[in-house]
Amino acid sequence: MAISDIKVRGMDVTWNGQDLGSTSGGVEVSIEVQSTDIITDQNGTSPVDAIQTGVSVTLSLTLIELNTANYNQMIATPTGGSAAGSDATVYGHGSSKNFTSMLAMAQTLRLRPSGNTTEAEDITFWKAVPIVDSLTFAPDSANSMAVSFRIFKDSSKPAAVDLYAVGDPTGV
Repeated sequence: MAISDIKVRGMDVTWNGQDLGSTSGGVEVSIEVQSTDIITDQNGTSPVDAIQTGVSVTLSLTLIELNTANYNQMIATPTGGSAAGSDATVYGHGSSKNFTSMLAMAQTLRLRPSGNTTEAEDITFWKAVPIVDSLTFAPDSANSMAVSFRIFKDSSKPAAVDLYAVGDPTGV
């Protein structure tokens, strides 16, 4: 391993083709592998094997560029809605998207190390849906929007990388 492999830099984030702007506190990808233990009477309670039954991937970040485009992309487009007011469009959450498919709202989420101009180190999540976890308004720090992205399987991609891929995704 080389010291040059240690990276200290932020990630540029795009969802649905739109740059989401500045983030605060980093971007975290959480991966949970689900499994079922195989236990035999002959071995007591010690597992003799485990069978992988699924993988869940989520991505968390905090946006600090709270503008109309980001409110629309993070709230109205996926899980919330918008309504035309007398002076301007408003964005929020209501019951309009209850009982609808989240997968149908999923779009491509891409992470690119800040400053990179190629896709060589990109992380591409094929089907991602943002869920606004919280909005924070404070007098002593940047206003922020905590967002978690649920990642769904893209059945058009090879099974080995149908949740996400690291590297240039061209042709996958």
